[in-house]
Amino acid sequence: MSTIILTPPVAVDTTGAHARPGLGRLVAVELRKMVDTRAGFWMQVATVALTALVVIVALTTGDAADHTFAAVFDIAVFPAAVLLPVAGILLVTSEWSQRTGMVTFALVPVRSRVLLSKVIASLALCVAVLAMCAGVVAAGVLVAAPPVDGIWSDAGTLIAQTAVYLAGGILTGVAFGAAILASAPAIVALFSLPIAWTA
Repeated sequence: MSTIILTPPVAVDTTGAHARPGLGRLVAVELRKMVDTRAGFWMQVATVALTALVVIVALTTGDAADHTFAAVFDIAVFPAAVLLPVAGILLVTSEWSQRTGMVTFALVPVRSRVLLSKVIASLALCVAVLAMCAGVVAAGVLVAAPPVDGIWSDAGTLIAQTAVYLAGGILTGVAFGAAILASAPAIVALFSLPIAWTA
């Protein structure tokens, strides 16, 4: 006759190595993914380089009246406005193109947490790019523009409006990436659908 031995349930370690990653950790991982791949790295480098080039051209051409912070900043954010939505697409679609989806969703099976971390990381990138644009423009205006009245007028309002504009762009990219799940079709759709709608 066999004897059944009852043992107390084993407590699950929720604070050690087997704890699910917190939201801050997930956001940090998503931010790292933005520069770990060749496409992500060169996307950030291109954004900085194009912004600096646009600022230099804007400050070396035109009249002195066009060398205010507002006038140069309006032009300087154009590369970021074009490239940030693409970065948002790559952030989402890289799970499949880089074959990290299985690891990501095995460690964090709740997909809404992964998507939330991607949204937060994309907004953090947006803030960093906005700060970079403002810094490059401010440095360029200080060096190249003559000190005239009104050179810094409306800077705060313009930066706030641009923050909303860039955040909307990168969130649109995240949405396209989440809907299509493939980089090339999502990028084509991002640029072609507005043109088709306008036509």
